[in-house]
Amino acid sequence: MKKEFFSFVALLLIVISKNASIEGNLSAVPNLGFCESKQKNQQYEELYKHEQIWEIHSREGRKLDQKKITVHLIPHSHMDIAWLSGMEGYYQSRAKHILNNVIEELWKDTTKTFSLSVMGFFRRWWNEASASTKTIVKHLVENKQLDFVGGGFCENDDAISYYEDVIENMENGHAFLKKELNVVPTVGWNIDNFGHTIGMNYLFTQMGFHSNFFTRIHYQEHSQRKEKKELEFFWEPPTKTGEPNKLYQFLQYDFYQWYHCPVGFCFESGRCFPQGESIGSHNVERRVGQFVDYFRQAASKYRFDNVFHFFGDDYTYEAAATFFGNLDQIIKYLKDHPELNMQAIYSTPAKYLEYIRKQVVEQNITLPSSTSDFLPIADIPNSYWTGFFTSRVHLKKLAKDANQLSQVAKTFHSLLMINQLLASNDTEYADAIQSLTDAISYINHHDAITGTSPSGVIHDYMSVTSNAVRKMLNVSYSFLFLTVARTSTKKSPKSLLK
Repeated sequence: MKKEFFSFVALLLIVISKNASIEGNLSAVPNLGFCESKQKNQQYEELYKHEQIWEIHSREGRKLDQKKITVHLIPHSHMDIAWLSGMEGYYQSRAKHILNNVIEELWKDTTKTFSLSVMGFFRRWWNEASASTKTIVKHLVENKQLDFVGGGFCENDDAISYYEDVIENMENGHAFLKKELNVVPTVGWNIDNFGHTIGMNYLFTQMGFHSNFFTRIHYQEHSQRKEKKELEFFWEPPTKTGEPNKLYQFLQYDFYQWYHCPVGFCFESGRCFPQGESIGSHNVERRVGQFVDYFRQAASKYRFDNVFHFFGDDYTYEAAATFFGNLDQIIKYLKDHPELNMQAIYSTPAKYLEYIRKQVVEQNITLPSSTSDFLPIADIPNSYWTGFFTSRVHLKKLAKDANQLSQVAKTFHSLLMINQLLASNDTEYADAIQSLTDAISYINHHDAITGTSPSGVIHDYMSVTSNAVRKMLNVSYSFLFLTVARTSTKKSPKSLLK
């Protein structure tokens, strides 16, 4: 055992030497400006407007089958861990206020739901919350009002992130949820990634997920799937015999809305494109009529009489009372007018899937399947989202170096514990590992490792990661010295510092 142990120490020294040059990486960050793939061009705008004209919805929606439809409203807030701002800036200015206000609204009304995916923000908010607030949150979780989807520290990229980084990111969030709330997420949530890989889907099956909600595929494939009623399907990665290999996959009806509300039904100033007209007694009939027409069209492209739709946008629900209040008006009006043959309910992905599974069995519905990647994607003709595969090479290299150091550092930590070379109450090494794990999750966010953030935020990704790497290196040096000294002198590490 001693021989193997010192062989591993030698390996750790090699990795440390390789990573010692990371401090120089920050000075090499190029000032590339904002990624143009995030900006809408005129051609996109014209397609977007054409898709969303309310007169088209009204004219076409009223021609369709008037069977009863249940619309599952899935309230959420897409909280990028960083994008146009860094993690700290987003948390202080938006994320913590959203979480405070959403929890307050859920507590007031047991019918309301909210789906939350980013544990990086929620963990920090939870650690700052009072004991009474934590009790409320636990009640909301038990009541299935607060629903955790995905559950990683952040939403990592599909195409570029190495599988070890993906697992690390997901484990980072899941471990927290299990420890604090005894929750194990079962629904995948990749609503802002720039394409999707069969490899990610395979990892989801191994994590115990049974379904996945995602958005971005090639616009022509999305159009074909709508016409063939294949927006719900099974995605089947190749697996060993006996392994789970099927995930329910759900795509939203409106391609250009990604993870957003139907146009005109996002009710938050400064957060919606465009902001929806508030609903009141003076316009509720007209506004609900627009809602009904839209979802009649949507339902015509699905195989089921239960239809889901995201109701949220980037950092929405800071004005949670306003947003929920407008949705309440729609729900109440539909309930009071059964002749419209439509009901709207607050829902979650897991609740929606319950309805779908029931209908699959009762009506003997066979869903199509897919075994391929959804990469590369295009949102309009001749506009492929591929630049992120090779942009920001310094950042991509830092992500790989950090991962390599993390794997070796964790193994070294295990060997220290196994050989009783680390005191049970000594948290310095574990804290360094956690900092590095958070940083690896952070830099693998889908707007980080892809390079689709402004240069200032790219610098923040690299700074946070470099600092965590530096901390891990310093702690590793210290423990290497103590370990070698102790195994030579048989003295405890603490006594060597006296």
